[in-house]
Amino acid sequence: MQNLLKNQLLFALLLLMLLVLVGSLGFKLISDLSWLNALYMTLITVTTVGFGEIGTVSDASKLWTIVLIVSSIFVYAYSIKIISEYLLIRSTSERLNQRFVKKKD
Repeated sequence: MQNLLKNQLLFALLLLMLLVLVGSLGFKLISDLSWLNALYMTLITVTTVGFGEIGTVSDASKLWTIVLIVSSIFVYAYSIKIISEYLLIRSTSERLNQRFVKKKD
């Protein structure tokens, strides 16, 4: 069971990294930004900081931002779910092991 959760945890972390990578690539291609500015735009979008756009904003970049925001909501929700499950099951199994050891003594 814990191996499955560890795999899901790794998958969630990979999804988060993929979100940043794909978001940056999208801003790079659509808005013709530098890689640093594309990464910046992605991070301020998915973290909802929203300092403001770099350069002019086309309709295509607005649509990309909308897709990125909606995608990030689902990726973050899934990641929080998996991380919470992992921590809860790990904590519960440790407590059960401690009780089992105490009953043996």
